[in-house]
Amino acid sequence: MAKSAKVFSAVAIAVASVFMGLAAPAGASHSVRMSTTTVTAAAVPNSNIKGAGATAAFKPATLKVHWSAATTQPKCTKKLVSFTITNPTKKSVTILNGKQKFAVIKPNFELGVCVYGTGKATGDLGLKGSTNVLTLKIS
Repeated sequence: MAKSAKVFSAVAIAVASVFMGLAAPAGASHSVRMSTTTVTAAAVPNSNIKGAGATAAFKPATLKVHWSAATTQPKCTKKLVSFTITNPTKKSVTILNGKQKFAVIKPNFELGVCVYGTGKATGDLGLKGSTNVLTLKIS
């Protein structure tokens, strides 16, 4: 499966870098930001996209991930990637953060995602046209 080597900086995708919908335990403080790269990361949790349209889903649907760093970095790099999403399908898929577009993954590509913050948090990413979500448990 061919994978892209092109890197997107957090600045270039500033609209997609804010991760909304995270919840933290009472008293915990964290500032969460996300950015992406299509550089393949080593040994981090991964979710594959299966199906298309309304039946498209993340497999697995829940990932336990670690923070990339406490503060937002200028670039999401291979060393910072918290988790990946792989699109082995034949069509591009749009990843949603709430109702906003977070990223588009071309066919046969793996997207690396950096998550910045501290403490514990949870959040969901969605797929355009589907009600299925990827639940992230971040620590």
